[in-house]
Amino acid sequence: MTSEDQDAVVGRTIRQLRDVKEKLAKLKAHVHSIGDSFSTVAHHLRNQPELLRFQNEITDDRFIESREEWRANRGAPEPHIPLKDDIDLANILACRDEIRECVLEQDRLQQSLKQMGYGGSL
Repeated sequence: MTSEDQDAVVGRTIRQLRDVKEKLAKLKAHVHSIGDSFSTVAHHLRNQPELLRFQNEITDDRFIESREEWRANRGAPEPHIPLKDDIDLANILACRDEIRECVLEQDRLQQSLKQMGYGGSL
């Protein structure tokens, strides 16, 4: 393999590694937001389960915390959970599996770069 060919392989591998890292960061941000939703659900279940409601869910007015009440209870989560579809075990497991795949791919690419003698930091 010529040095130009090897440089092309190293460049392609670095680009793939950068893409995997970007994808991993986006996935982690997404599951972080799901975690925030679970925190909100947990807060309501512990403190006021009758006020637990999801975005766009229609319910009796007696079970809707007003914005004024919410502001008065600073520190309490939003009065509704905006990620109803994300609070789904199949979605969470799919995200987890995709994160695992990215971690494995990242490790593989980093090992490839080491084997090619690339010592740069990524």
